[in-house]
Amino acid sequence: MAEAAMEKLGAAGMGWALIHVGNLANRNDFIVAGAKDFEYERSLYSETKRGWPDLRELPEKEVRDRYSSAWCHGGPGIGLSRATLPPAHCNVAEIMDIKRAIDPIRTSPLSPTDCLCHGEIGNIDLLIAGTAPLREAELWELAKRRASGALLRRRTIGSWRCGAIANVPVPGLLTGLAGIGYGLLRCCEPETFPAILSLEAPRRR
Repeated sequence: MAEAAMEKLGAAGMGWALIHVGNLANRNDFIVAGAKDFEYERSLYSETKRGWPDLRELPEKEVRDRYSSAWCHGGPGIGLSRATLPPAHCNVAEIMDIKRAIDPIRTSPLSPTDCLCHGEIGNIDLLIAGTAPLREAELWELAKRRASGALLRRRTIGSWRCGAIANVPVPGLLTGLAGIGYGLLRCCEPETFPAILSLEAPRRR
């Protein structure tokens, strides 16, 4: 029953939430439960595919890539769930998950879309978040280069590639222009703009 729920709802987000709540409320049972979510998810990783499978039950016509690179259903979301844990709970296994999530992005072309949810800007957010736990400052430089690539593509084709309707600009946060704009601002000044995808609190000035 528990594994079925994780397949449908996502073990990364469930584990992330349990560990954060456990850390704030001093509930070790929550932290242990969150760690078990991560262990289950880790068991699904494919070295050959360099990613985690999307286990949703989808109509065959909607299935494109079971090992997609996206925040909503793929490695970047899993990596972000580890990279934004309280530091005391980001251990060796979590660091490995972050590396596994980032490695395909290092050499992959731009995502077909630009949005936060399942596009390039969401992937860039993982690179920014992974800078601290991996202690790799060059990840931010990679994030800026990929953001520049997205800007150049937008200039070339004349519009942003939003994620709601193919080739149609929409004004939303996760799949639209608002999220793309915010993500680019965060890429320029990550110390000023908090990470929306990991529910980071507003920065104090």
